[in-house]
Amino acid sequence: MIDEQARDTPVVKLQRLVPAGCGAVWLKLETRSPNATVMDRVARHLARAAADGDGDGVWRAAADGALAVAVAMQGALRGRAVEAYLPEDTPLEVRQSLITYGAKVILTPFAGGGAGALAAARQAGEVLSDRFPGARPEAMAEVGRELLAALDRIDAFVAPVATGATLSAIGRLLRAKFPQVLLVAVRPFGEAWRPHRQHGVLPQELTLLLDPGLVSSTEWVDDLTAWKMRERLGREEGLLLSAGTAAGVEAACRVAQALGPDARVCALAADTGERSFSVAEQL
Repeated sequence: MIDEQARDTPVVKLQRLVPAGCGAVWLKLETRSPNATVMDRVARHLARAAADGDGDGVWRAAADGALAVAVAMQGALRGRAVEAYLPEDTPLEVRQSLITYGAKVILTPFAGGGAGALAAARQAGEVLSDRFPGARPEAMAEVGRELLAALDRIDAFVAPVATGATLSAIGRLLRAKFPQVLLVAVRPFGEAWRPHRQHGVLPQELTLLLDPGLVSSTEWVDDLTAWKMRERLGREEGLLLSAGTAAGVEAACRVAQALGPDARVCALAADTGERSFSVAEQL
């Protein structure tokens, strides 16, 4: 099936964007998956697990637009009904993708963010990621094994925090091989949560899969900085990536500068920038 293409994605070194004197920054291009998102892997694991039990017959995804799109594709492949519960600021391109795959889109108030969308989905019935909480860690561990196969040394791994599965699952594998590796979390601003424009980054009450004991440090990247980096990635590296991914790249560059020219810093190109053009008008 087409979802089998969501694996063995390439790892590339940024060429122009990283300042002189900094370490190298490598990106694993999950944008080479069918929906140009690492969530294709998660949705594949969810769909296969759901095939063994019907629940209430509806596949519900919430809070994360990229995951919702990937689940909607799985629903189209398998003839299953999909409902996507997302904040009302979800980009138009995400909503159009969901509708094209045949999913029902339910928008929730902007002020509630991802937590509000998830609460609405749970009120309606079972949420796919609640039924199968192991899907995200399993998918991210798959990414981690591929990263280890591609690079013989990694000094730091940087990841924006959604549920925390990316940093935790990949981080455990990296630290088992490289005990001194730095694991850096990326968040959009300080501890006080508020709605933001880095879709896919979730409030701390939803980071249930994050192992705080693994985190070496946290980098804070505001919306404007993330979107400026998004533009630079396009113009200087030929990469069209999401603002959330761009925030991770911004943080990775900071870490590479701090560690010096011999360092290797890795991050994920977790999601395409093609589903967020309409958000630029809201900045």
